[in-house]
Amino acid sequence: RLSSYLNEVFPVWTRDRRIVFFDPKNMAIAIQRLDRSGEPEVLFQSYSSPPPIPTTISPEGVLLFTNMNEIWTMQIDRPGEAEPWLETAVSGWNAAFSPDGRWVAYVSYDTGDVRIYVRSFDGSTGRQVVSTDTGWSPSWSADGRTLFFVTPTGLASVAVAESAGTLELGKAQIIAGLQTGNPRPGTALFERDYDPHPDGNGFVVVETTGEGRFQVVLGLDSVIEEALASADRN
Repeated sequence: RLSSYLNEVFPVWTRDRRIVFFDPKNMAIAIQRLDRSGEPEVLFQSYSSPPPIPTTISPEGVLLFTNMNEIWTMQIDRPGEAEPWLETAVSGWNAAFSPDGRWVAYVSYDTGDVRIYVRSFDGSTGRQVVSTDTGWSPSWSADGRTLFFVTPTGLASVAVAESAGTLELGKAQIIAGLQTGNPRPGTALFERDYDPHPDGNGFVVVETTGEGRFQVVLGLDSVIEEALASADRN
């Protein structure tokens, strides 16, 4: 057991096996070693509503988190030195770094619908639309060649290829009909109820079937190939 009840939520791993999490008691983002040696160190504290929620960390130790419905950034070795990364007229959530830390997928609803976008972390490229329809909870495959996200009808994937400093995005395909809840303004948009396995061969999923439970979906390659073949036939 790594945490006490409701004291440490929304955990994000660092490369050196530490855990960044939201501490509701102190309204702060904090970091602690996996073996729980020493006291948690506060990285960022805010009594805003909604509270600051960590979502993703780059290989270089850059943290992206949601603060006051905006996406903020900070180096985890520089506590308190945070600043907005993406300021929008409407909310942005669910930021997810690509494995190389160059790209960020995130959620916004400035079109009136919850959708997935991607843009370069350094701001050298504008945003691109990943989901033309409703989508939330983005994540990347370990090789950075696929973006996953949740839709009202299931888990979707989009092929990703980098060319001349920009991303080429394929067509979204539903790869599994998972029941992972629905997006709504507020805390639910910070949560991701699935995670791709690092070896690219499946997912761990928390299904919302009345009683939350874990489901392991294996054979990812075959699932994607079957979805693509079905799309071609149609």
